[in-house]
Amino acid sequence: MDENINYESQIDAYVRGNLKGEELKKFEQLMQSNNDIQMEVRIKKDLKESFEIDEAIRLKERLKGIQIQTVDAIPVIPITKKSKSWLNYAAAIAIFAGMLFGLSQSNLFKQSNIEATYASYYEPYPLDIGNRGSNETNITQTKSLYESKQYEKAIPYLDDLINSDDQVQWQLYRGISYLESGNINAAVVDLKTVASSSDENWNDHGRWYLALAYIKSNNVSAAKLELEKLVSKPTADHRQDAIELLKEL
Repeated sequence: MDENINYESQIDAYVRGNLKGEELKKFEQLMQSNNDIQMEVRIKKDLKESFEIDEAIRLKERLKGIQIQTVDAIPVIPITKKSKSWLNYAAAIAIFAGMLFGLSQSNLFKQSNIEATYASYYEPYPLDIGNRGSNETNITQTKSLYESKQYEKAIPYLDDLINSDDQVQWQLYRGISYLESGNINAAVVDLKTVASSSDENWNDHGRWYLALAYIKSNNVSAAKLELEKLVSKPTADHRQDAIELLKEL
């Protein structure tokens, strides 16, 4: 988004709700005519929403854990008045250091488990769509690049297909290509669009890969919400995988 570098601070202010009056009106007019700015705003809104949800849950769990550890960790030792002050300081430091070490080790273990879980469930969705009319050349090139795992090179062709062919599946494949290329934020935007579409042939696939994208970004709470939606739908694609994956999170 090089051409929009000068708008970065305005985008941040817009997402935070800090733009007001005429400044807000001008920015919204600019955004309507600039697809790159629209995409950046959507990505930052998704990040803000996901971060707030996940952080609230994590903070709640940490506070519970700290409360339990603090009570259990306080030693019951007879002490004299002379030694009381420095022992209190030493105990407080020891408890705090122990909690920090425990949280660090716990986070490392969780991250390792999350990465292993993602790897065991993720595989790119096969691109099995026949050539159609004027898009035949683009589709053929896209299939060749996608199937040979050249995902970054496939993205520009998918951009063209999305702009010329009103079929939501191209956003599924672009979302997966972004995921494979390490651009998780852009992947989430595309996969959300597919998951929320009315196309029953593709929205379950979009929701499944959206859940995996959240897992990849360590946003487990958001992933669970998407998986629960799949499980609640008796005929959903990936339903059994969603049931199994929920057990591991």
